[in-house]
Amino acid sequence: MATRTQIYKEILREYDALRTEQAAKLRQRKEEIYRRLPRVREIDETLSMLGVQTAKLVLLKPGDMQDALVEMRAKQKELQTERRMLLESIGLTPADMELKYVCETCKDTGYVDNVPCTCLKQKVMDKLYDQSNVRDIVKVENFDHFDVRLYSEQVSKKEGISPRENAMQILRQALAFVENFADGGQNLLLYGATGLGKTFLCSCIAKELLDQGYVVLYLTAGQLFRKLEEIRFSKDEDGEKEEWDKELLEADLLIID
Repeated sequence: MATRTQIYKEILREYDALRTEQAAKLRQRKEEIYRRLPRVREIDETLSMLGVQTAKLVLLKPGDMQDALVEMRAKQKELQTERRMLLESIGLTPADMELKYVCETCKDTGYVDNVPCTCLKQKVMDKLYDQSNVRDIVKVENFDHFDVRLYSEQVSKKEGISPRENAMQILRQALAFVENFADGGQNLLLYGATGLGKTFLCSCIAKELLDQGYVVLYLTAGQLFRKLEEIRFSKDEDGEKEEWDKELLEADLLIID
């Protein structure tokens, strides 16, 4: 199980690899275009030099700055128009000579003004779901599908309330657990006979907290004990196995079914 820090580092490496891949593709596109249209290469080289030449002129003759800027902009516009027409002649646009991003908002960096982009938040959520073991389950087992009408309204003589009222009380406690989760320090124990909805409710809680970006790990008691036994008694010297139990403690929520 990866910690939150490890998850972020992994995602940022993915962004870096994506930008590197897109830059390589851009170089390939440009070389192909330059091969077909050598004049476009000449124009690009000229455009890149115009700014340098203008800056030198301004430094040498500050009094001529305004005229130099006007002349540079006119030349840029002329070359850009010629470049656009050349590209259109082979069915392309100036955009084909620029980097393409999967996320235009953050330019595939994951951040906008040092604030996590929506795409980064989604990637984190996806990885948290993947390691929580509940991705497919919570599509069905979530609070939106928790139906107290499945429980009887007949009052139990032993409990003094109906199964439906009991289910409603438990549901309220589960929702309060999620709402107050950020405050920490709370555990929740669900017990009862098989088939009463304990696992379903655990899935509901897992989905809500995963959607909020928490690290959730969902294991059956059997899975947990087998993993701990493997770590303790395996002769295979695997650093990942040795650290697994430590990382287990770093999960924001551990659900043991």
